[in-house]
Amino acid sequence: MARFQRWAVYHKGVEEKGKLAKLYVKWIGGSTYTAHNFLIHLNKVLPSKHYQSILDAGCGKGDFTFYLADNYPDSHIEGWDKSDPELHELGNNITVCRRIKAIGSYQNVDFFEKDLHDLNAENAFDLILSIHVLEHIPNNELILEKFYRALRPGGILHIQLPGKNDHTFFLLEHFTDFYEWEEKEHIGRVYTMSGLVLLLEQLGFRVLQKRTDGHVLSGFLFDLTETCKQRCMPLYAILLPAARFINRVLSVFDNKKGNLVLVAQK
Repeated sequence: MARFQRWAVYHKGVEEKGKLAKLYVKWIGGSTYTAHNFLIHLNKVLPSKHYQSILDAGCGKGDFTFYLADNYPDSHIEGWDKSDPELHELGNNITVCRRIKAIGSYQNVDFFEKDLHDLNAENAFDLILSIHVLEHIPNNELILEKFYRALRPGGILHIQLPGKNDHTFFLLEHFTDFYEWEEKEHIGRVYTMSGLVLLLEQLGFRVLQKRTDGHVLSGFLFDLTETCKQRCMPLYAILLPAARFINRVLSVFDNKKGNLVLVAQK
């Protein structure tokens, strides 16, 4: 299995920090705590099967797109992203993805600068992946409807997105602008687990798996690492491997808080 985020050395944020940052990413792993947490739960719930055609809906800088391309070499994968520099703060994501595609000589992946509201395909994909995208989209229930139409019968939808929960991030609130950023960026509908399951079933999906990514330390780890990432990068680099390990060990527990993780079938 190919290493996740192995191409992060070409991300603008890493390149700007120089050789030491590139060495860190190369030997210890990609520089984001949250993405690794999302990967844990993707691998935990995603059915192991062959997918002929895959859509990474809101692919960002392609971390999951290339991970799928490496691990499903016989599949064709599309990465779609709106590539709004103001949203992602790190430049045009599709440009980054196409550069990495050329460096890695990928033949089974293509990237498109498209808004998900323009997804009008029918019966086109066996798997649609949407990881922390819907919360950025107004009227995101319309996107879920488009996902349903775009899947082939029996196709799988895997989504992760923030849920309504009672986590309070003390450090982020007092030492960063996290809540201001969240209010500005998270403009899509926020769901409870029961509300999202009900909506998916009304659209015609059969929910196969549902859980949150929460455990007894998840809120604290997110609060600590994300604050350090903004305020003290060297400390973040030291904490990151330990935080990842703890998340992996404790991921078997679900305290019904945190991000929603679902797998549904058409």
